[in-house]
Amino acid sequence: MRRIAYLGPENSYSFLAAKRIAHHSDVLADMPSFTDVLESVRDKRADIAVIPMENSVEGNVNEVADCLIFGDDKRPLYINAEFVLVIENHLIMRKDADPNGIRTIVTHWQPYAQCRQTLKRMLPNARIVFAESTSAAVGSISDNVTAAIGGKQLASEPYKISDSVINDNKDNCTRFAVLSRNDFPDMKNNKLTIVFEAENKPGGLLRLLEIINVFGMNMTRLESRPHKSILGRYVFIADISGNVLDNSTSSALELMRRSTAHYKYLGCYEENSVIHSGTSERIGAEWPA
Repeated sequence: MRRIAYLGPENSYSFLAAKRIAHHSDVLADMPSFTDVLESVRDKRADIAVIPMENSVEGNVNEVADCLIFGDDKRPLYINAEFVLVIENHLIMRKDADPNGIRTIVTHWQPYAQCRQTLKRMLPNARIVFAESTSAAVGSISDNVTAAIGGKQLASEPYKISDSVINDNKDNCTRFAVLSRNDFPDMKNNKLTIVFEAENKPGGLLRLLEIINVFGMNMTRLESRPHKSILGRYVFIADISGNVLDNSTSSALELMRRSTAHYKYLGCYEENSVIHSGTSERIGAEWPA
């Protein structure tokens, strides 16, 4: 039995993601924030974390990135797997509410960022109120002039959903990662995630990227985050093709580690770009406990 942490409450997209990797004997543990999800695994209150890493419209999930970049190096977490879910946002309201009469929209900031242009056209005068999760947003609906943003899995009694999806972009997907306290090297793995800092001087970033180029590795994602110390200092999180069991890849990573003051390895795993529908149906992959 494994304890799987996710951003709750039940029926959030993170809940659906956690359901997709859960075995029948596993226990799903909802947490109030992404930070709590990851810290519960560091503290051994949970065995696995399931978290969103990036959205195709809104990009990096900054809270998650910061937790991984600046988290306790003495209690490391590693990405063991990834998968992608389609995110279809709707307006959720009480069954007898008039969609054109909505005056307040309660939402988690992430789905709002995926729908704000559509909402501006549909309900330009609606007040936006932020909640800790999509599930919490729906739970706060108390009258006929308040709606929430969420997936159709949240629209049970006494609620209904808008007829159409309100995403700004029809190809709205989120990449989720499965993390644990253990790294699982395997020859089938072909993707890795690292953190590094470049010197703040001409060519500082280029010199590190040139290592990746020289060793013939493909970088599929590069995001910057503030160092949290002084303005203008940044740390990068990158996804790169490669396998740590490969001599060439391990040599490149060691050279990068020795070339920067801030370096962290966040795991090597199998790339999974297959896009799954936003339901609780299991993916079927078996990840290590």
